[in-house]
Amino acid sequence: MCTLPPTILLVDDSDGIRELCTDVLTAAGFRVLSASSVEQAMWEIDRAPGRIDVLLSDITMPNRSALGLATALKARWPHLRVLLMSGSEPEAPPPLPFLPKPFSPAVLVSRVRDLLADDR
Repeated sequence: MCTLPPTILLVDDSDGIRELCTDVLTAAGFRVLSASSVEQAMWEIDRAPGRIDVLLSDITMPNRSALGLATALKARWPHLRVLLMSGSEPEAPPPLPFLPKPFSPAVLVSRVRDLLADDR
């Protein structure tokens, strides 16, 4: 039986951030689903085989809230880990983990691995 690697749903309206994060996380062994909006993220989820393990999303998204997306996904997958990022917000609403932009590839991979290792 083939086991899928952990799946990350990456949501950011910046093409450059999505491309960089996708390249870094894929090279680190993760499966990445990429979306430029909350609406596209919901479409990707409906097409994705298996479950989503981590939501990595910019806090500030046009039209719909990343927090709303996180809430909807947690209802579907209670084990889901959420990591919010932003270059304009100073932090995520507690208790959600936050990754300030800019960040290095090593920090990104480390934070995602730490989230997956956390069994809370």
